[in-house]
Amino acid sequence: MKPLFFKFEVENASGASVNVQLFRTKNQLFKSFNLNNLESIIADSGLVDAFSNTYVLTTTNLDSAVITFSSGKKLIQTYTDKGFNDTINNVLVSDYYKIKSANGNDRLMIYTITKEDSLRAK
Repeated sequence: MKPLFFKFEVENASGASVNVQLFRTKNQLFKSFNLNNLESIIADSGLVDAFSNTYVLTTTNLDSAVITFSSGKKLIQTYTDKGFNDTINNVLVSDYYKIKSANGNDRLMIYTITKEDSLRAK
């Protein structure tokens, strides 16, 4: 089976500005970006085996994310060999992405930071 080419978009619908930091293993920063409410950005892209594990951003081997809201509250999401520390709308889990568009082997997946995320942030 031919690998699929994915683009992973992060959208902010939280009602507040956010800073998103994505980390590789050993706390190595992969990408950091700011999003105002209702803005989005392509966070990553690459070929992904159709039978890959639950990592969505597999192309960069991400294992943690920090989402900081303009209030200063944060969501810290990690993945270890023991599983995910946050199982509600986790940017590292493919279940929380939706297909925004598909064309042949190309997929645009979207993850949305929600108002509920801002309310549960600490």
